[in-house]
Amino acid sequence: MCLNRSISQFIAMATLLGAIGWVSVAHAQTPEDYQAAAMALEHGHLEQACKQYQALHKANPTDPNALYGLAVCARSHNDIGKATRILKGIFSSSPTFAPAQLLMGELLDEQGQPSAANTHYQTYAKLAKQQGIPLPKDPTIRLRLRGLGG
Repeated sequence: MCLNRSISQFIAMATLLGAIGWVSVAHAQTPEDYQAAAMALEHGHLEQACKQYQALHKANPTDPNALYGLAVCARSHNDIGKATRILKGIFSSSPTFAPAQLLMGELLDEQGQPSAANTHYQTYAKLAKQQGIPLPKDPTIRLRLRGLGG
């Protein structure tokens, strides 16, 4: 269930990020490439999606969208350590990339670390508000974010 929620959130986020300019054709990849990878993930074609994200990452190793997709893939393979390492890399290179904060909050919540999760949820809420990113559709996450000022 958490994976489906993350996939749906990723689809919405990928579409929005393309609209606000986080996804750029200047990197030899198009928003359609990202959307195709996100759609493959949504439709349960995990291996295909992960290969697409790996190709996107290879084309631009510092692109937070490709890295985020790889983190979602790692999470779907239950490799929480790898997902966490990827997300920490995004925090270093792209500290304003809001989706990574949300995903890290979810991972920490799932690991029984609500206090640490709240830190990432708060950062996500702040960044999302600054960037005009709507709250995720999941009611539990929406309530939590609103309680933290999102």
